[in-house]
Amino acid sequence: MATFVDISTEEEQIEALVQYVGGLKKKKNPEQQSNLEAECESLLKEGKPVDVIISKLLSERDAIFFDTNDKGLCGFC
Repeated sequence: MATFVDISTEEEQIEALVQYVGGLKKKKNPEQQSNLEAECESLLKEGKPVDVIISKLLSERDAIFFDTNDKGLCGFC
């Protein structure tokens, strides 16, 4: 049996998630300037709770779900 020990901090995990969502947003609309990363960074510096930052990221749901396709989905047949 294997044990996984995560040694990254909560802040590092949030920063990685912000960068990932920011990259998805840029991929969806390359010509549009995004300030998502700067906004989330300022929220972190202000000491806002993690749920505020997660809510900000979830407001970008169009970018998050932009690159999905329906090939792997199957309804109840």
